[in-house]
Amino acid sequence: MSQAVGQLQSEQTKPTAHILPGGDSRLSILRRLFNWRRTHFAAWRIKLARLGWKRLYFYSVGLAFGFLRAFWRLSPRLGLKESVHWTSGGVRLARADADLAEEYFDSVSDLMLRLPPEARGRLLALTADLPHLYSAETARERLRLALAIVEAAPDYALVARILDVAISITRNSLGYSRDFLRQAAEIVWRYDATNPLQRALFLRALDLTGRFTTHLGVKFFNAAAPFISNARSEGDEARASKLCARLFEHTNALMDFGHGGALNFFLSGSELLRIGDETVINKWAEFCGGVGRAELREFAVFTERAVEPTRALVSLALARGAPQSRELALGALDHAVVVSGRNMTAAINCYLASPELLRRMSLAGYGAWVERGLASLSEPEKLAAYFSAEARASHTAIEETAGALRLDDVSHVLMTYVRMLTGKALSVTPRPMKYDALEPDTGESIGLPESINVLRNNEERFRLYKSLAAQAAGQIEFGTYETGTEELRALGLELQRHFPRLTPARLNGNTDWLTLITFFPLTTLARRLFTILENARVERQLRLRYRGLGRELNLARGQRRRSRPPDQFLVQYEGLLELLFKEALGAGVPDDEEATDDERRAWMRRVKETLAEHIYKDGANVSDTIRACLDLYEYLDPEPPENSLPWQGPYTRAERDEKGEKQQPRRETTSPDFSLVRLQSNLGQENRA
Repeated sequence: MSQAVGQLQSEQTKPTAHILPGGDSRLSILRRLFNWRRTHFAAWRIKLARLGWKRLYFYSVGLAFGFLRAFWRLSPRLGLKESVHWTSGGVRLARADADLAEEYFDSVSDLMLRLPPEARGRLLALTADLPHLYSAETARERLRLALAIVEAAPDYALVARILDVAISITRNSLGYSRDFLRQAAEIVWRYDATNPLQRALFLRALDLTGRFTTHLGVKFFNAAAPFISNARSEGDEARASKLCARLFEHTNALMDFGHGGALNFFLSGSELLRIGDETVINKWAEFCGGVGRAELREFAVFTERAVEPTRALVSLALARGAPQSRELALGALDHAVVVSGRNMTAAINCYLASPELLRRMSLAGYGAWVERGLASLSEPEKLAAYFSAEARASHTAIEETAGALRLDDVSHVLMTYVRMLTGKALSVTPRPMKYDALEPDTGESIGLPESINVLRNNEERFRLYKSLAAQAAGQIEFGTYETGTEELRALGLELQRHFPRLTPARLNGNTDWLTLITFFPLTTLARRLFTILENARVERQLRLRYRGLGRELNLARGQRRRSRPPDQFLVQYEGLLELLFKEALGAGVPDDEEATDDERRAWMRRVKETLAEHIYKDGANVSDTIRACLDLYEYLDPEPPENSLPWQGPYTRAERDEKGEKQQPRRETTSPDFSLVRLQSNLGQENRA
């Protein structure tokens, strides 16, 4: 009995042997396993093809047949996961646009046969992980861009990294993914596979783009794209490329203080790259790092505010020439770092104020202004106010340290200069300039600012005085103060029809530009338009008549910043007036500023047409300026003010009666037949009051 039990236990401990049909040899087992795997995949392919057919047949029979043709050609080369992604991507595209899905099956199928697995899988994932399709056009462009990148780039590791970032962005926004791929495609088309520095910059930019939040990452990549496209391993561009790589490192380090602040740090740093010095980049990173360590919130606020001042600082530095550009930028940053040792808010204000102050004074004078503030003040609030150039002590220090050329010192030379231009002995008198456009005065003297403290030295300040004197003399020489001409009187009758008055006015021999401007209901707007346009006309005539004045007139154009008087701010029209000022009297309107929105583009088209038709034509006179003013005034179409008497409102009396509106009461006058000149004089006194 015991022997039987032991034999039974020994048999139970033996492993169970499973014998496959066909024999138990190793070759037979492998053959059976291979046949089973082939049969399994064949069944799986049939199931997936059947599923894709059912879903695509709903949209288009032709699309379903196109899917089957591509599927049987691709499926032997694709694995299970890739085939599922390829089919899923086509179905998702078909939901938005059947034509787009058909293009997908045709284009992607051929491309898949040539791609290595790492690029193939990411391209499929990019199409399979589509969110809700808001726009079929966006999806179509995005797919074509991805295909163009894959086909154009010989470096598949780089392509895989581009697609990884695109996939990450797609999960949050299809539109941002399209924008990213559009910019990446432009870089790939200029990509040089033999340039290792360009490849390193590209990969580093992709890494940083992936670290940023979606919209900030796309903005960063767009800003970095020009540096990547122009990267070179040799020549002058090699230094700029290495500086850009250094800026990437600083941006990555400062992302701990906030993504928005790091983006703005990079935007300002990209402006400083134009100076071409690594010390400047490192000093900028040092200062921003100090701001971030002091307070995280202040870092984001400061870097956003610093973009425009940094751009102005770099433009000023480059205008002063290569030897001084580095010293100027480093001087502004060094002084800000020194002030940060006392108070960070004061240091921020110091840096933000530096471009305007350095435009008005030398670097040594700016340093003296900084040292004076640090030596005389200790309270944080007073330091912050001083370095923001708002405190009285700060203004006093600026006036004492900034170099200035006074009118009294050069008035005799300027009087001789004006007499040469006009043939008249006119006095030169001090006159405050409300903004950088000479308002017509009486024509009996030349009014110029009492002093000029901008520019680098007295030689350039005297050239600016010459330009202002020539423009004031040009108003006399080219007929700004014409009165009583037939053309002015005819224009006055035309303005009367445009803007009918409650009390009839009589045009007499004293009709001049100011008389005609008073016909416009919103006189402040009309006068601003006239002043800018008349300055542009006079400058044009000066350039044509006196070729040697071009250098001084160009200098004046570069110094014009104030586009409005300090006591006037037309809220609704101030932005458009500034564009007119830049186009007619300044350095011109950049394309990116002009294309901000449809209103600005339309306004700039009208401004350029008006300038060409009236101001820049041969023999233009003051009447042409009034017509240009009327053209732009009608385009703006301002509402007349409520207290616009003695002007009638937007409708004539007959039109008001037809509309059933109540007529405004007539203003009582002592004489019903008063002259237009007297009316103009009274209104001028009211406006000045």
